[in-house]
Amino acid sequence: MRDRFLGVYTAVLADILDDRGRRDQTLPPEIRPLPPGARLAGQAFTVEGRPSDHGDWDGSIRKTLAMLGSVPAGHVALYQCNHTRSAHFGELSATSLATRRVAGCVIDGGCRDTRFILDEGFPVFARHVRPEDCTWRWEVTATQVAIQIGAVT
Repeated sequence: MRDRFLGVYTAVLADILDDRGRRDQTLPPEIRPLPPGARLAGQAFTVEGRPSDHGDWDGSIRKTLAMLGSVPAGHVALYQCNHTRSAHFGELSATSLATRRVAGCVIDGGCRDTRFILDEGFPVFARHVRPEDCTWRWEVTATQVAIQIGAVT
């Protein structure tokens, strides 16, 4: 199914959803592909997080690594970060997911190490680019729960 969706012109898919009464099915325009024109398709693996000043770098990175290790091959990691102060995705996350043949990542949050990610060709869509690591500032709170990004659940 993923290959079939990659072959569909995105505007046509939006038109079909509109015609079927599903009019809030596109992400906010601020969430942009790292390389303009990139495409991404796959079943969503949702990640939810929140700001945190926990001070526990080791515990935070372990939660993040466990989350990365649970994203199935062919899926798209879809993050609702509820946080804008740092990058929630970077070189280590991209390497982990790409090695496991995850389709890509969509982040309602930040990305860093963009040159590396672009050179590797791992598809990432993000709201912003920031250099700060999230490990001290943010934590994963849940996976595979309903999340909302813009008007899309």
